[in-house]
Amino acid sequence: MNNSYFSKTIYVVALFLWVPFFCTAQNIIKGTVINSVKQPLSYSIVTAYKDPNYTSIVGFKTTDVLGKFSIEVAVNIDTLFLEVRHITYKSERFIITDFDKKHRLVLFRPNNDLKEVLIEAKRNITIKGDTVRYDVDALKEKKDYTIEEVIDRIPGVTIAENGQISYNDGPISHLYINGVDLLEGRYNIATRGIPAGAVEDIELLRRHNHARIEIGKTLSSEVALNLRIKKNQSLVFGSSKADIGTPLLTARGEVTPIYLRDKLQNIASLRANNFGKSLQDFGTNLTRGNRDIYQLKMNNTSVITPPEVNGNTISNRYWLDNNSVSATNDILTTLPKELIVKGSVDYNYEDSEIEKNNQSVFFTGNDSLKVDRSSINKLSQTRYQLGNTIELNRDDLYINNKLSGRFIDQNGNSSNILNNNAIQTGFKNTEKAITNILELKNSINNQIVDSGILFEYRSTDEQLTTNPAVFTDLIPGANATITTQDVAMEKMNIGAYTGYTFQLLDVEWKAKQRVRWSKEQLESSLKNQNINNSTLPFATDFSLDSFESQTQLSSAFNWRRFRFNLNPEVSYFNINRMKELTDSNEKDNYLFMNMNVQVSRNFNRKWDLGVSGSIKSSISSFEELYPGIILRQFDNLSTNPQDINVTRSNNASLFFGYSDVLSGILLKNNTSYNNSTSQFIFNRSLDDNGLIQINAIRQDNQFSTIRNTTTLTKRFFKHLSTQTSYNFDISKIEQIFNGQSQDNTIINHTLSTELSWSTGGSYALNYSGTINFGLSLIDSSRAANNFQLHHLGLDFYLSDKVRWNFNTETAISSFSSSDNTNINSLFNTSFYYKPHKKLILRAELYNIFNERFFTTATSSSNFISQNQFSLRPIQFTVGLNYTL
Repeated sequence: MNNSYFSKTIYVVALFLWVPFFCTAQNIIKGTVINSVKQPLSYSIVTAYKDPNYTSIVGFKTTDVLGKFSIEVAVNIDTLFLEVRHITYKSERFIITDFDKKHRLVLFRPNNDLKEVLIEAKRNITIKGDTVRYDVDALKEKKDYTIEEVIDRIPGVTIAENGQISYNDGPISHLYINGVDLLEGRYNIATRGIPAGAVEDIELLRRHNHARIEIGKTLSSEVALNLRIKKNQSLVFGSSKADIGTPLLTARGEVTPIYLRDKLQNIASLRANNFGKSLQDFGTNLTRGNRDIYQLKMNNTSVITPPEVNGNTISNRYWLDNNSVSATNDILTTLPKELIVKGSVDYNYEDSEIEKNNQSVFFTGNDSLKVDRSSINKLSQTRYQLGNTIELNRDDLYINNKLSGRFIDQNGNSSNILNNNAIQTGFKNTEKAITNILELKNSINNQIVDSGILFEYRSTDEQLTTNPAVFTDLIPGANATITTQDVAMEKMNIGAYTGYTFQLLDVEWKAKQRVRWSKEQLESSLKNQNINNSTLPFATDFSLDSFESQTQLSSAFNWRRFRFNLNPEVSYFNINRMKELTDSNEKDNYLFMNMNVQVSRNFNRKWDLGVSGSIKSSISSFEELYPGIILRQFDNLSTNPQDINVTRSNNASLFFGYSDVLSGILLKNNTSYNNSTSQFIFNRSLDDNGLIQINAIRQDNQFSTIRNTTTLTKRFFKHLSTQTSYNFDISKIEQIFNGQSQDNTIINHTLSTELSWSTGGSYALNYSGTINFGLSLIDSSRAANNFQLHHLGLDFYLSDKVRWNFNTETAISSFSSSDNTNINSLFNTSFYYKPHKKLILRAELYNIFNERFFTTATSSSNFISQNQFSLRPIQFTVGLNYTL
């Protein structure tokens, strides 16, 4: 690959971004919050609004121990609207017109004495403004060992398989330990390592601003969690686990030592197992981070698909043969002048194997084609990561610089029988990456100026080998015995943004500018060869230079209790495509006007209602532009479009929600419609050997989706909690399959329920279930699939020290092209004994009835698939948990 471009010195010329500045008068409102007997009320939340609808916040303050407050308002207004809240008093609203006097704001106790007593009795939940504090001892059950299990009991919280925490269907932005974000989004190290007994309470921080300079100045929709560690914890504490099993020799070991002090925090973790628990997501970033930086990042392109070692819906321990090791260490130190320095080291090794059978039925006209595939896939991966963060978080300034590096080495192979033909494949991939992100927030006229700079560099080398040779009618080669695909990529990306918020004519304005320049190169070589000779390959040497600019001037205003947000955006793209082998150079320029509009309203601080709509145009990314024929998998040969594709999307959505923390009710509903038009359509061809060729054809292509998601969470009393969600989506897609145009309609209904019941005494019950019905309409053909998954667990507490558990997982799958309905059930039991407050002993028996296979069904595009996974035989393990 030609690296001369990257070896040249990079000159970064300062970008001059005009920002309007408006001088505004300063108003300061001072006062004291008292009760009816003139006692000062500390920790009252005083929020200042500029409008009588109490929607546009211009400042807020928490009263001190004497009930006093002082709020500086940077808008020139004659009237100010105050709302005062306190945990044990009724919220009151006040209208202020005199800014020179000190005001005395009086709060009264609720008239309903019974309601007040009930609130006081719920000491396991404390609400202060937008912070909800849950007492861990009141929330946790006897069997909970790590704090992750307790967090999962908070109404509205769900935890994904990789440890990502979501609240009300949105991922949290931060997880703090004693108010400090040590792990920078890699928080599953803490949630799966901190013992539940070490945490005093969990704070749910709604409308959270991480940067202190934004508090009271910027409205936020982010949610974060803060774990408050008990003060009597030892100098070093943490958790550990160990297991050993037979007849397959399996073992697990985990230890997480934790050191937390005011100026120094350190969390280390060492984990290893070979009993089906993958650790590849352990220590990875689980947060979205800065949205502007996210939009500036380049895609993590992978051309060749590695052997599949994931994808089952049941627990990995039943089917995944693995050797996994993970070692991490995160350290944080606080320096003078509120400067924080963080460092992280991460090592991960995964060696996984999976065995499965797949039957796919493709529909074309009134006919159908079947593809049978049996695979044994193996993939080993070694990953090294280093990170350093320097953060200054003050009331007047926020600076955060993150530097990270990553190295990944993958090796894999796959043994396949595809339509009775044996094919062996080999896979290799090496990746090196470095990223630096700088964020800066300061204020002008008490308004936030938000800026950032991004630098990324990444190089990858990928290789795929198949034996025997595939696609011999398309890839030249006399008497070929193997096919090889080599890909080398190198990418560099530099991006920057700046934004400024200001007030003008009673409207909140935000001017924002984003720019990005990237250089991406790809070399590809595809050829068929035998032992004695090789033919000239299909070769590609492609380079893409792109410059992107996005200019926004968004506005927000209130009208009759409704809030309007208008977000127009002008996007400019300059694309330069270079093909070294043919010495060709193509330049293109694109200019788009995009728009997003949202109207919302809040009722009684519990109900939210809103509608939104957007119009957006975009162009092809690098992975959709490189030319030539690419063998992505041994059975998949694809060719990208020969020109830039412009996609135009129209989106509309309606949403409403209800939230009552004290009663434990959360409701969220979202209905959306999306219609997109593309300039290219994909032509898929399937031959009798089960090999698929994909070509892009210049032809207008339209696809649309209607989706509805409803989630209801309810906590009844202390011991019963439920969460039910319903998802419906219908997609219409145009494509060409085996030379025939198809209009495909895919319909899916999914109902999921989780229920947890505990008496706090002798027994507990947990149930989770998912029912999915899928229907594919392909021209005149109709195909359906049904899949159900049920998980039931029962706990019996024989004494304060002894617990016996019984659980089962059952899957039911069927699809219309088969007369069989597959029912697979797995039964397990476990016994726990706690001889000491720090020690838990356990014995477990998995897959008691020695079930050998597990079957799932899915539908997509013009085909439906049924997957059958081989399971491990009955397994007995003994182990322990020990709290450090």
